[in-house]
Parts: sequence; structure tokens; C-alpha cells
Amino acid sequence: MNSTAPRKHLHISEIWDYILAVLAGFTGSFAFSPSDQAYLIFVSLGLMFHFLYQRRHQTAKCWVLLASLCFFTIYWIHMSMTEYSDVPMLIAIPVLVLFSIYLSCYHALVIYLANRIFCGQMFIKNILAIPAGFILADYAAGHILTGFPWVYIGYTQIDTIFRNIAPIAGVHAITLALLVTSGLVYHSFYTRKLWYTAASLMIVIVISLCEHTYTEENSKIHVTLVQGNIEQQVKWDPSKAEDIFNTYYSLSRSYFKGESTTDILIWPESALPELENNIHELLFKMDEIAHSHGFAFISGIQTYQPFTGDYYNAVLGLGLQDPQGESYYMRLAGNRYYKRHLVPVGEMVPDFLRSFGSFFNMPMSSFSHGSDIQENIIANGTKIATAICYEVAFPDEMQQNIHDDTALILSVSNDGWFGKSNHETGDFYVSAGPYQHATIARMRTLEFQKPMLRATNNGYTAVFNADGSVQSELPFYREGVLNDTVTTRTGSTPFGTYGFTAVLSLAFGMLLIAFSHLLILMITTTRKNKHKSQRK
Repeated sequence: MNSTAPRKHLHISEIWDYILAVLAGFTGSFAFSPSDQAYLIFVSLGLMFHFLYQRRHQTAKCWVLLASLCFFTIYWIHMSMTEYSDVPMLIAIPVLVLFSIYLSCYHALVIYLANRIFCGQMFIKNILAIPAGFILADYAAGHILTGFPWVYIGYTQIDTIFRNIAPIAGVHAITLALLVTSGLVYHSFYTRKLWYTAASLMIVIVISLCEHTYTEENSKIHVTLVQGNIEQQVKWDPSKAEDIFNTYYSLSRSYFKGESTTDILIWPESALPELENNIHELLFKMDEIAHSHGFAFISGIQTYQPFTGDYYNAVLGLGLQDPQGESYYMRLAGNRYYKRHLVPVGEMVPDFLRSFGSFFNMPMSSFSHGSDIQENIIANGTKIATAICYEVAFPDEMQQNIHDDTALILSVSNDGWFGKSNHETGDFYVSAGPYQHATIARMRTLEFQKPMLRATNNGYTAVFNADGSVQSELPFYREGVLNDTVTTRTGSTPFGTYGFTAVLSLAFGMLLIAFSHLLILMITTTRKNKHKSQRK
């Protein structure tokens, strides 16, 4: 009976650890937008390292913690299934749980392998191997099976001193810094040696000194972003196409009439609710009017290429391209961007899935991929790199089309799937999704140190400065026009030039040190055992 008592006590403590893991994931989710309580991510990381120093079930406990962090951070995804499809909440929530388990499985695998390979080597395992492995796990989660690079803990530090290293090595570098500094502090607590905490503080001090401006100011331009606030339920209704166009045109009428002036006028993703093929004459007319009044007009649109049979989610540039030259709209070609990274299930659905319900038959779910490398859109002499919707979450892909002479970044989006409004009463609800999307976009401006114009259907439409700060914005679920003056920039940051090369090299370097230490330890142990056997 005495032998069974400790086992029962241990079992209860294990259950409590799993409860703590879920609570830590829940708490850490408030470090992300819209709460933006950046310090709370250290609660999650602190408990994760607590589990890593335990002797049993480290992988399972950390997996539960990380999966909970994912789930509570991206819980808002259910709205696209429950509000705009026929998927009941009882199905949507388990799907999100499984998705969160999947997103965190790469990190759990890192922890499992580190525990097996570096067993007993706490510093090497927890301060070198696991943080480095986490970066590789983040990269895998953001690329395998189209990728979902959303829940990177580096995004929580967009407004802290950790942001200083974003232009040098990107958001992954922030994640790595958070893991190493947190790990050092916990290792100091574990070993009762304060110099590990001192080492963590030294890293923070060095990061605080890394603030630097790499790009240079160029010219100032006046921009106008239009937010139509079209209800998601009617956005793809063919009978509402004329009304939708009239809404956007009425908000922009003074510019097309020459009564107001701007350099660039922008409508958001899919603002023109018709295929380009069906409205050539309208586009020719808008191109001529914009050119005659001296401004460039950019809008999201869908297009169909009859020679290939491909549909594209596109952004089209009309009106004035070069202030010294002419601009002529060309049918199905010229001065445009085709979305290259499509939303899985939303914009590309395998045929076999369509038989499972209306969720897999959403409007505009048969797009083709655009080319990886595409020319910048030219608007009134300004070169603009474009990202459509959640493409802005893929910095390495954006890097391929952001050059020294790229002056602006344009992000067009429709986040109406993740909120709802009542046009009659004016009441609305916005989930965390659009806020997180905007924070991710801000991180891109910081990494490349180029200002960003963010035009959305329902909000929030904004202008972001090259340092990632918000210069101006429109409120959610309101029709509106955002006018502002933006300072374009030229040049490149280290991240803009080398991408993830620096942080991935550092991660591999840390793993090399860890494995070298392990090899030296094995050789030393072998020699000691050999000497002992010889003495015997």
C-alpha cells in the first residue's frame, strides 16, 4: 500500500501540469494582437522551460502548451466556417484543435529529439538545441503543406526593443532571442547561478543598441485608400456587382471628376466584383480618366486567362504610370500582380473535397498561382511591391519582389470573413484575426523598412510607416476614404538583402555547437572508461 501512494501523488501532479500547460497557452495568447500584452509571452515560455527541466513527459506537456497557445491565438478562424458556411461549432472547434496540434507538432518533434539526443545536458539541450530547433520548426510550419506562418511568438514584440533586430534578420530572429533570453533566466533559477541571468541581460542590452535605419527617404506622395465596407454575404452576389461598384466609385468620385487630387488612388482586394474579362470597356475608361487627371489607380480584381484556362486573384494598376510618359491599359496583361500564395481551402480546393459540403465550395475557390517573381506595379513613377491578403505573412516570398528601388509595399485584403456587422443598426464585431493580420503587416514594414499602404474592404485600412508604426487608419466596418502623405524609401535592410539566411545560419550554428559538445563528451567518456578498464 505504501508503494502505491507515491504513484497516486505523482499522477495528480502530472494532471496539474497539463492543466497549467493549457492555462499558460491561454495566457500567452494575450501577448498577440489585439491585446498586445507582450510580457505575457514570457509566462508561456517560463512554464515551457519549467517542463523542459522535468524528468518525465517533457514533450507531451510542451506540446499541450504550444497547441493551446496556437488554439487560443487563432480561435477566430472558426468564423469563416460557422458564420459564412454551414459548419456547426461542434465540428469547427475540433477542427481548430486538430489544426493547432498539427501546427505545434514540429516544435514537439524538436523537443522529443532534443530530449533523446541531449539527455542530461540541460544547458546544451534547452539553451542551444531547442531554441535553434524551434526556428527550424517555425520555418517548417510556415512552409510545409502551403504553410501557416501566423503564430510566431516574435510578432508579440512588434512594439518592444526586440523589434530592433527585425530589419537585420526578420521575425524569426526575435523568436530566437525570446527563447534564448527566457531560457537563460530559467537556467539561472535552476542552477542558482546569477551569471546566466546576466548573460540574458547582456543580450537584451545588445539588442537595444541594434536600432538602425538602413533605407533612405525618397519623395513624398499623396495616397488615397478607399474602404467600401461591403457586406461579406453580398460581396460575391452577381446581382449586387453594380451596387458594389457604385459604392466604391461614389467614395472616389471627386478624384475621377478632377475635383480632388491625389497621386495614387487604391481600392482593396476584389473591389471590382466582376472578372476583368467582362469589364474591359469600363477599365479602359477608368484608365483614361485617371491618366487625364494625373493620378494612378490601383484595384483588386479577378481575371481569367482564356489561353491557359487560369483564374487569378489580381491587383491591377491603371492611370498614370510614368509622370513623363503615357499609360495605356492592356487587356489581360501589363502592370499587374497575380497572387502567388493562395489560401488553402479558401482559394484553392482539391476536387475531392468539394463533395464534403458548402464550406469547400466557397465563392472564388478555384484560383491559380501567380509566378514567384513578378515585376513591381508602377504607379505615378512609384514602384510598388504587392501582397494580397495573407501573403503578407510570408516574408521570404515578399523578399523576392522587394528591391532597392521598390518605394512602397501595398497590401490589399478582405478580412470580412472574420467579423460581422449589422448595416441597419451599425453594430459590428471584429475578431482577433484582422488585428493580428495588421500586426503581421507592420512587421513586414519593419523588416524591409519600407512604408506600407494597407487597403481593406472592412478594416482596418491604414498607412504604416517604415518603422512599423501606424501613421493613419480607418475604423472597422465603416465606409471611408483615407488620405495621407507618405515618404517613399529606397535601399534595402540586411533582411531585405539576405532574408532568413542570417537567422537560419545562426540556428544551424547553435546546433553544430550542441552536437560538437555532445561528440566531445562522448569521446571524453569513452577515454575515461578505457582508462578505468586498463587500471582494472
